Amino acid sequence: MDSNENGEYYVKVTDDKRCINTSEVITYLNTRILSNSLSLVEVYPNPTSSRLIINTSGSPFKAELFDWLESRTNTSLDVKSDISTLVNGIYILLVQIESSASIYRNQK
Repeated sequence: MDSNENGEYYVKVTDDKRCINTSEVITYLNTRILSNSLSLVEVYPNPTSSRLIINTSGSPFKAELFDWLESRTNTSLDVKSDISTLVNGIYILLVQIESSASIYRNQK
């Protein structure tokens, strides 16, 4: 197993009396960029009050918006997305093109 492999991990310890203790499960998600295709992505304006624009120079993309607690907002995102119904705050935008992903911090 690679230490950069995505998955759920925990530590299991057995003492000399054969008592077993298990740590909490930690989910590991590596979001490294695998290629240079995201260098052309622009996200603006930031901050915004109503419209979020994602410019990928014509490349097809998938985008997801998360609130600060890392919950999906269920807002469908395209090149020009209306986010006026979301409450003001900090949001995390995940943009994926092919096998690459990048994360942006946006404020509404």
